Amino acid sequence: MVDTGGIEGVYVGGRGNNNAMPTNANGIAVINNVPDYYRTNYTIDTNLLPDDVESTNPNIQMVLTEGAIGYRKLNVYRGIKALIKLTDPQGRAIPFGTTVEENQERRQVGVVGEKW
Repeated sequence: MVDTGGIEGVYVGGRGNNNAMPTNANGIAVINNVPDYYRTNYTIDTNLLPDDVESTNPNIQMVLTEGAIGYRKLNVYRGIKALIKLTDPQGRAIPFGTTVEENQERRQVGVVGEKW
């Protein structure tokens, strides 16, 4: 079982994503035919991600014992991509290379680039 945190339409599959399964409305995908005692790699098909969704780590590995049910949580985020102009309180441009972080999880979401 793969959990994308409530984001539906994320395709997760094995090698080559030939049998990729989409996550449902709750962000859950069930992958069947996982071999016992064998390291298996699964990947998000980033070519099929909706435009407002991204993943910071699209790869997972599983090694399950016979009859086990595995659970993996993937870091998948939904948001709008934007090109914005950042200034400090005095109206000056933010220095090149400054990282931009999201408030809630304190994860880096961008880097200040050059002026165009």
